[in-house]
Amino acid sequence: MSVIRQLAESLELLSEPKPAPQPPAPVTPAQPAANDSTTPEDEQQDSTPPRHTLTAATASPEWRQARDLYINHLMGCRACHASTSRYCATGADLRQQYTITPMERTP
Repeated sequence: MSVIRQLAESLELLSEPKPAPQPPAPVTPAQPAANDSTTPEDEQQDSTPPRHTLTAATASPEWRQARDLYINHLMGCRACHASTSRYCATGADLRQQYTITPMERTP
């Protein structure tokens, strides 16, 4: 036997292929008790609260208008620096209006 063949066998490169492992048997769900009137669907619906994420797309039109006025002013005004909270008189007024305008629509 050659040295290379012995090395390959020791590394199990030439050994017989091992059979693939069998997947585990599927687990059947447990049956609910006879006196249990709730179903898994009812439990899932009751336990998860509805999600509502506020984004600019779902914000009130007033908030979007205040945001747009503020941002458009910042882009053109050389005296306003939002990163340091330094604004001109108009920029300060627009920032205050943007801050106090509610994002949610009021019923």
